[in-house]
Amino acid sequence: MRQASVSLFVASLGLAALIAGAAAAHSPTPASAITVTRTAARHLDTRFALIDQNGAAVSDAAFRGTPRIVYFGYTQCADACPLDAQKIAAVVDRLDAAGVTVAPIFITVDPARDTPERLKEFLAAFHPRFVGLTGPAAAVHDVVLAYGSDDTKVNVTGPESYDIAHPAIAYLLDGDGNFLDLLPLRDGPEILAEVVARRLAAAR
Repeated sequence: MRQASVSLFVASLGLAALIAGAAAAHSPTPASAITVTRTAARHLDTRFALIDQNGAAVSDAAFRGTPRIVYFGYTQCADACPLDAQKIAAVVDRLDAAGVTVAPIFITVDPARDTPERLKEFLAAFHPRFVGLTGPAAAVHDVVLAYGSDDTKVNVTGPESYDIAHPAIAYLLDGDGNFLDLLPLRDGPEILAEVVARRLAAAR
């Protein structure tokens, strides 16, 4: 069942306005109804069983022991998703240089168009460690909702012609898959890398 509005009470840091603005950046329509604030995110269900860009079945267990930066987007996003993927790649490189290893994960919100082959082609332009995940529409939708993200189609002009409104936000998880923080991608990679390193150090 489609859920028009998903609210995660993840403490109150005033992130609702940030998310609304980020969602609008992915679509020329008004911002979606999604609200991500900060409390229950600490209890996010981060499990998944999807398909990676190589066509292999992958679950969250494959990343056990490695912190993750998880992003929801889609390859036909005109501008924001490529820019966000580029920024995440820059953050990963900065963390690598500091001796901090994280796994960048791109979960599509558009499984109908984002085949493994398409994800592989798209992500190859950003970072060799980027993992792209897709799968059956119902399975992907469940993961999207579990994170409090969104996959609402907007500007629909045909079966293969539409945009998707979703937040331009990344999720930082520790090596056990526990939620640590939301990463607002309007910040620069230097700031984001510092935030990630600090949060991971504090979580040890």
